[in-house]
Amino acid sequence: MLEDRLAIFALRRYGCDDDWKKMKVKFIEDDAPANKRIRPQLGLFTLTPHKYASLEACIGSYCRIAKVPIEKFLTKFTLPYNAAFGALADLELMDITARRIYADIDGISRSAALRVRLAALHES
Repeated sequence: MLEDRLAIFALRRYGCDDDWKKMKVKFIEDDAPANKRIRPQLGLFTLTPHKYASLEACIGSYCRIAKVPIEKFLTKFTLPYNAAFGALADLELMDITARRIYADIDGISRSAALRVRLAALHES
């Protein structure tokens, strides 16, 4: 069942420059942001035309019109929910956690809440 699965998307930024321009998607990077919450995320931010609710909607619309497979831009990894515990444990070993990304009480809270939810899921 699809509702028993977790989806993770990876964005393919390079090699599609002309397509990104046609979509009017802009990539924003800041090597040394002043915001201490953004710095640990090492993030790549996207700016999409306002008529789309999300980057995925923008890409999906472009792909339908240009008859291009969405996989050119997004790679989707689908995991069963029962594999989430192991996947998140692997991420934690790589120090990719809410605590690391949000280095304040919010991050600690998110990490703790996720750990409790996953433990409950793992036990059921």
